[in-house]
Amino acid sequence: MNTLTFLCIIGLAAITHASFQLSISVLTLLSGHALGRKTAAKRVTGLAFSYSLGSLFIVALLLSFTYMLSTAIMNFHTFGAVWAIISGIAIGTGLAVWLVYFRHKKVGTSLWVPREVAKFLSTRASRTRLPFEAFGLGIMTPLIEVIFTLAPLIITALTIRYLPSPWPLLAVLGYAIIASLPHFIISIIIGGGHSVARIQKWRETNRRFIQFTAGALLIVLGLFAYSNVVAPLIVQLGVSL
Repeated sequence: MNTLTFLCIIGLAAITHASFQLSISVLTLLSGHALGRKTAAKRVTGLAFSYSLGSLFIVALLLSFTYMLSTAIMNFHTFGAVWAIISGIAIGTGLAVWLVYFRHKKVGTSLWVPREVAKFLSTRASRTRLPFEAFGLGIMTPLIEVIFTLAPLIITALTIRYLPSPWPLLAVLGYAIIASLPHFIISIIIGGGHSVARIQKWRETNRRFIQFTAGALLIVLGLFAYSNVVAPLIVQLGVSL
């Protein structure tokens, strides 16, 4: 495979990461509570962007840590097996997203997170008034959702190992930016004076599409990684035998 194929895998993984909704849900809660307190629009926008920067920072940190960990503990003999396992995990997680990502309530739906965690995030969002608090909240939510984003992170970390310098650094930055792009887009929309309620309504109306897309992207990512990395390794091993 060439560098372009590896960059395509990283791009697909980043888009998959960006499709998950917990961080976006907390961002809209944060902005909605701030507007409910009649906070100036400029300050609300500042909170939203601080939250988005926190999310970008932790995603880049998680990916860097995963990359360094894979470099430290993996060798040539385990590389193919790890790729096969993580491809399977991506496909399995995609199926799980289709089944459990949204939880039905008497009125509307909510995300998969435990009730106590959801209550904590809602309370924390309602009490956030300063940019550094929003930044910290932006760090927190991707960590909670890592159960669903772990496969894209690991696949990207493994892919980065194939890239020559300076591509690894650019890949980490590119992944973090793409994964956090929805947060910045929503921050810009809120800063433009659009209603948070309309954003929430759109998410609620299109939740099935969002759920299907997130699961499908994980499955496609797993199949793409398997067909482009694992399958050639199996063929190469068969030929050498």
